[in-house]
Amino acid sequence: MRLRSNGQIYLQESSSMVPAEVLRRAVCMLRERDPKLFRDGHSLRVLDACSAPGSKSTQLGLWLQAEYGGGLLVANELDKRRAASLRANVISAGLTNTMVTCVDGQVLGSLAPGQFDAVLADVPCSCEGNSRKNAVSLLGVQLDGVSSNTKAPAAIEPLVELQARILRSAWQALRSGGCLVYSTCTFNRWENEAQCERLMSEFKAKALDVPSLLGMPAELAGEFGSLRMWPHTFDIEGFFVACFIKDADSVAAQLGHAAHLERWSGFAQLRSLTLAELNSLRDQARRQLGFWLSDGGMTDDANLRAGTDGEVWLLPSLGDGLDSLAEHCWEPGIPIARAQRSGGGTDGEGPTVFKLSKELLLFAGDRASGPLAALMTEDQWESLYINVKEANPVRGMH
Repeated sequence: MRLRSNGQIYLQESSSMVPAEVLRRAVCMLRERDPKLFRDGHSLRVLDACSAPGSKSTQLGLWLQAEYGGGLLVANELDKRRAASLRANVISAGLTNTMVTCVDGQVLGSLAPGQFDAVLADVPCSCEGNSRKNAVSLLGVQLDGVSSNTKAPAAIEPLVELQARILRSAWQALRSGGCLVYSTCTFNRWENEAQCERLMSEFKAKALDVPSLLGMPAELAGEFGSLRMWPHTFDIEGFFVACFIKDADSVAAQLGHAAHLERWSGFAQLRSLTLAELNSLRDQARRQLGFWLSDGGMTDDANLRAGTDGEVWLLPSLGDGLDSLAEHCWEPGIPIARAQRSGGGTDGEGPTVFKLSKELLLFAGDRASGPLAALMTEDQWESLYINVKEANPVRGMH
């Protein structure tokens, strides 16, 4: 339990790891084919369009940090309850390169058109692949009366249309030359091959052979180079994975902006820390936690910002072109500490002291060796994780 709570491991169904691995291998293959095709690794941008609870996001974020020196992962989840779990898992995994957004996946592309090198669209689905855990999941689609190869059963028709809109939006967010992975944990054709066929027809997407990317036998390749993982074949939960490249002549998806989206209004008020504030915060963290953010090159102190309320944030490096999307972030980054003044400190006099955040302790995990963490029990680590997950970090949104 402690290993999970402090981010050292993540419990995940093995088939659920495949979409992120396909994306990783597709990026590596494309970079080998043409080193100029992608940005420098430090600014590689990846979008996880439907992220919660965060298994694939943490998998992608750790890959970017390990192999590309950081990059940027945008992990999106519309539902705020699920986004809270996503946030906690991103923090416990120690990701400094991730921005969590709360946006309808159907409008991601219009907020950041052509801004991502790689996109994962693991869309909401009917979950037939979970049949080993819940056999009833097979019944909703298969027993829904008469249907055809072109028209989905009534029970899943709204879901199929939602998937199509999310996929179009994800395609719009992908830049020319980039790659997109589409995946579900379901079996029926309407949610899988039919969506791929629609994407290729509408936008001239080019399919990659997924089994080949994974070094698997060629006979496993399905339509459009897809991979179907059947429970009885692989002894895992069922999954469908397909991968596509967006060529320069690909038709761009045109989608309108959604109205009434919540926006983060505090970016303009964030400022850099003074040298005295930075030194004080760093010394305090090392003294209490035996840990600091930039130790081991995890991140740059230049990414720290302070708000007008005294909150200190660790921000991901966004680069250009993501301003509209950043306005819809769950919060600007990871809250690290809150500034206080010695002796009560309301008059602004005296050295700045800080109250370290619970998020910083969870972020540090077993790397923390100071008195705040050394004596923590397994139950206390679990309680810390739950407290971070149940926090309501939405600040400054309207």
